[in-house]
Amino acid sequence: MDPLQADCMDDEGDADDLALNALDVKTPGAVLIEAVVDSGAADPVAKAGTFAGKVATSSMSKSGRKYRGPDGTRIPNEGQQEVQFTSDEGHRCGMTWQIADVERPLIAVSHLSAAGNKVIFTKMGGEMNIASGKKIKIQRKGGVYVLRVWVP
Repeated sequence: MDPLQADCMDDEGDADDLALNALDVKTPGAVLIEAVVDSGAADPVAKAGTFAGKVATSSMSKSGRKYRGPDGTRIPNEGQQEVQFTSDEGHRCGMTWQIADVERPLIAVSHLSAAGNKVIFTKMGGEMNIASGKKIKIQRKGGVYVLRVWVP
C-alpha cells in the first residue's frame, strides 16, 4: 500500500464504506487521530496502540534497525500496520505506518510526495493535493501542521 493511496475515494454510497467520522459527523466506531505532517520524518510512524489491529513485522523490525529521535536517542522499529482512514473531506485513504515509541503520530512528507501527492504548507495551514485530483486540508495547530484522520 502506498503511504497515501493516490486513489483515495470520496465517501459517497459505496456498499463497503467504513463507518468513519468525516466533516465532524459523529459516526459510531471512529476515532480522530491528529498526525503531524513532518518534512523531517523518515517514515509515517505511530506508537503501538494508536491504531486497532495487529502489528506485523517489517523489514526494519526484523533487522533490528532504529530511528533517531530529535534529541539523538535511538528508537527501535516495532513493526508496521496497514491503516484505512477517512479524511475530514470524506476521502477514504490508506497508509502503512511504522510502529515505534514516538510521542505522537508523524506522517513523512517524503512518503506522501513519493506516492504522487503534492503537499503545500502555508502560514495558516496547507493542503495535500492527492494524485487523483482530490484535496485534503492540513491544519496548523500549535506551530505544527496536522492531518486529521478518522480511523475505525
